[in-house]
Amino acid sequence: MRGGTVKKLLPILILTLVAAAFRFHAIGYQSFWYDEAVSAKLSQGSAWDLITGRTRDAGNPPLYYVTLNAWSALVGQGDAALRALSALFGVLCVPLLYSIARRMFNETVGLVAAGILSVAPFHVYLAQEARTYTLVTFLALLGIEALQRALFAPRRSAWWILFTAATFLAIYAHYFAFFLVLAEVIYVAIWYRRDRTVLMRVAASLGVAALLYVTWLPALFGQATTKGNLGRSAETWTLHVMSTPLVYSVGTTLLWKDKMSLVRIVLGGLALLAFAVPAAVGLWRLRNDKRNGSLVLGWLGLPILLPLVVSLLLFPFYTVRYSLLASPAFYLAIAVGMLALPRWAWLACGAAMCLTATLSHATYFTTKVKHDWRGAVSRVESQADPQDLVLFDTDFNEAVYARYARGNQPRLRLLPAGSSEKQILGVSHAGDPVLDVTHVIQQAPRAWLVLSDAGPRAWERYERVLGGHRVEASTSFRGIDVRLLVKRP
Repeated sequence: MRGGTVKKLLPILILTLVAAAFRFHAIGYQSFWYDEAVSAKLSQGSAWDLITGRTRDAGNPPLYYVTLNAWSALVGQGDAALRALSALFGVLCVPLLYSIARRMFNETVGLVAAGILSVAPFHVYLAQEARTYTLVTFLALLGIEALQRALFAPRRSAWWILFTAATFLAIYAHYFAFFLVLAEVIYVAIWYRRDRTVLMRVAASLGVAALLYVTWLPALFGQATTKGNLGRSAETWTLHVMSTPLVYSVGTTLLWKDKMSLVRIVLGGLALLAFAVPAAVGLWRLRNDKRNGSLVLGWLGLPILLPLVVSLLLFPFYTVRYSLLASPAFYLAIAVGMLALPRWAWLACGAAMCLTATLSHATYFTTKVKHDWRGAVSRVESQADPQDLVLFDTDFNEAVYARYARGNQPRLRLLPAGSSEKQILGVSHAGDPVLDVTHVIQQAPRAWLVLSDAGPRAWERYERVLGGHRVEASTSFRGIDVRLLVKRP
């Protein structure tokens, strides 16, 4: 019996190990970007301040930062060490999806869905990022697993307790989890509306989760009423919406807004076709399995459609990474569809999936796809004098620079939105009063201007005011331009 159990579990154990290999490989290769620098900074504070909201991220609940606080106390503050927490949760998602899919459908569907998730470039990318996305995805899967088991045995309290805990923790990890909870509520209301025991226990679970969440409501109110806090990707949210199927398939390292070429567009189209065809077939076949189909459709649809509605009517809210918790439902639909395709079709789709996913991974693991702050900081500090000014064209870039900086050069965060042709406004530290720093910059013998995501006219914002300086040297890194400005004689 024991040997049979091991043999039965061997495929999912292998897939879990594959997932771990992808998520932990070269985990410290890419530099931190701004959001990760914020995570690292928050993880150094007080867990109590995070829980109470006295210290908080601009637009997220605190669970990830509290967890990272405890994690960093054990493993340290290095890039790879902090990211390992996300990688761990990313790995745990694989056996959870397998368990859910096996219960909903069968063993084969479970293995195919788990196999896709184990190597999905988007999941690997976010599993190597010190942010909350894999944590909330894990909790979403755990909640669905607990709900399935509780519905199968509604008088067993253990599964309802787990569902309550997973629900509370998920909404305490990211606000998009509310949309999945709504999908679960709709599912139960449709299929168990006549089962009084189930309805009472679901209501009790959600009631307890809501009571636990009450302590965060003042902080949530503060975030919601601060202009711009919950808005994201104001200029590109429509791109995020339209590209969601492609991103779920092969991530953002094969084809994205800054990687547009004919070859990449063709490969992106091939990837979209290879993944979308079995997904469409799977969703179509699920019309014959209305109970499971409604859960998959709600799980996939609501975390995308409801933020889209918010973005259309109120403020830009949809970012594809926020919807990561919905992507396992996409892989479930693909798994169902793959098994329904003719042999030649699933072989063709499988080959195209492997090719495009492999190219996406190759790009991610061999090139700098995130802003190369390590390179930029190294460039400045290897050649800067102690009295050189370091200037940042956007306020938040200094926070990332500070993570890698070891020198003591004075730094100024410039605020171009409030600057004019005759003056430049800026601050030394976040929260300081905004001052006119024009004279300070003009009198500096040397200054380093660090431009992030600089367009062709980025320098023009400062050129008129800094006419007394000349550009001595200019170096470009991934996403960053560094210019050495020397005062004219």
